[in-house]
Amino acid sequence: MRNILISHVAAAGLLLCSGAALAHTGANSANHPSRRGVPNASITPLQRAQANTAALHGIPVTELAPNAPQRYTIQRGDTLWRIAGQYLKKPGRWPALWGMNRAQIPNPHWILPGQVLVLTSKNGRSTLRLLQSTAPKHQYLYAADPGDGSVSAYRINATTGGLTEIPGSPFKAGNNPISVTTNPAGTFAYVANVDDSTISVYRIHATTGALTPVLGSPFVAGRYPQSVAVNPAGTFAYVANFGDGPSKGTISAYQINAATGALTPVQGSPFATGNALVSVTVVQP
Repeated sequence: MRNILISHVAAAGLLLCSGAALAHTGANSANHPSRRGVPNASITPLQRAQANTAALHGIPVTELAPNAPQRYTIQRGDTLWRIAGQYLKKPGRWPALWGMNRAQIPNPHWILPGQVLVLTSKNGRSTLRLLQSTAPKHQYLYAADPGDGSVSAYRINATTGGLTEIPGSPFKAGNNPISVTTNPAGTFAYVANVDDSTISVYRIHATTGALTPVLGSPFVAGRYPQSVAVNPAGTFAYVANFGDGPSKGTISAYQINAATGALTPVQGSPFATGNALVSVTVVQP
């Protein structure tokens, strides 16, 4: 029996490489963030903390630049540092802009030219959000097949709802893959392999829907993982582990690498639960 997931993936061919911001640029200073010009440039713990805080609370109005525009359309060659210079008194606080938009920009080193930022302020706090794109999006369906140890992938016809199998499908998974899910941005897929007690992680190709294992995949889970859930910001993943006999059910928790999709266990993981855990979900009211 196949376990099925539908994923929406952004339209093709618009991602641009960048440094600590989101589009490649030719800055003059070697210390300027835009000169770290590789997609896998690291994010410091302080930058990640700034992003996490902004994702939850926005930023104080007092941190806004005096002439911050209400709207801004991202241009080819833009960087978060450059955009932050228009909106914030301190451009070095660019991780706050990333944090407020991580559901749409899971990787702070890539951006879509043409996206529109909108500034809103209320009760002394401000947020800068990307407008949802109206561009057509591809839709893909993924089905975990325990019998074959694979994941089948299909493109959905937006008019008829019909399925066309993607070249290269089915894609190899672990032993007895029981479920599949994706991150909110539709850039990574996560498959629970029951008999291996692992999670296979794949990068989703935006134009074809094909799956490519990320470096380090599969990742160790608890005993008999059943399902994976990703939080709305795409920063953490949670796995329901069934357990058996003396091994009770647990929840494995991971931090998701924004650039690679790789999983790193959070402190204290796995977390104890009752026996026979089969499902987990995350909600942000």
